[in-house]
Amino acid sequence: PVPAPERELLRRRAPVRIVSRAEPYKGLAELLQALPDTWTRPVEIVLAEAGFEYWQGMQSDVIEACQRAARARPEVVRLLPAMPWRAVPDFLAGACATVISSYEPETFCNTAAEALSVGTPVAGFSLGNLPYLIGAAGPLVPLQHGYRALWDQLAHFLDDPHRYHAAARVAPERVRNNRPEQAVATLLAHGQEAPNAAVRTHTR
Repeated sequence: PVPAPERELLRRRAPVRIVSRAEPYKGLAELLQALPDTWTRPVEIVLAEAGFEYWQGMQSDVIEACQRAARARPEVVRLLPAMPWRAVPDFLAGACATVISSYEPETFCNTAAEALSVGTPVAGFSLGNLPYLIGAAGPLVPLQHGYRALWDQLAHFLDDPHRYHAAARVAPERVRNNRPEQAVATLLAHGQEAPNAAVRTHTR
């Protein structure tokens, strides 16, 4: 996690950084379209294309929609090219916060986990697994309140140093149990039970 003195500098001046797959349900174009006129902090978005699409041209449509929204606020919004996943934690470590703008439930949310692991607070909708993953490590907004409310809550959050640093402190704890070693141990523990169960069923 980023040390507290550096984290305070990030709270004051760092950009909001977002990493996402180019998928319509991530809500990125809608998030950018709702950006308040009063918002002056940089917003940097990494959009990546996956090796699959739900329909042909889906990803290019999402990228084009985000580009249009970004052109409306060129002094604030920057769209960045895709980066290797191993570079994502360092990228998010240099952010004041990240935003998960999905309007459909996330089953886990890898990007949020990467942000939390480096102490970067996460803002998003209280939907799917996100509130259970984030806990008190960032502001959550009911989906029905919309994207403008998400920006407003994030602005209030960044202006409150006590709440911000409390969120940054608890962030790494939210994902501590999701370390690779922990996942492997759980997998092996369950894997040892399965063959025995199969044998018992087969021999009845």
